[in-house]
Amino acid sequence: MKKLPKNLVYWLIETRILSFPRKMIKKIIVNYLTINNKVVLTYDDPERAKVFKLIKNIKNEIIMLLADNEAYQIFMAVDRTKKLMVILLR
Repeated sequence: MKKLPKNLVYWLIETRILSFPRKMIKKIIVNYLTINNKVVLTYDDPERAKVFKLIKNIKNEIIMLLADNEAYQIFMAVDRTKKLMVILLR
């Protein structure tokens, strides 16, 4: 029974019959996000998920004035810089 909804979603995404409505919906969504200075991001990588779990744990302990994606960007900038510093100090 689970395959039916999944197959239906794939059909709706891939069928040529609905290509024009999909394009219009996409334009509406992109314009809405652009006007409101918003971006849609996904972090499906297991390593990234670990960082988000760490951020959520920190947010449970203290009041954090950063959004999750901002905290993630800072974490990654520091992490990449750490790796660069190890290379430079050798």
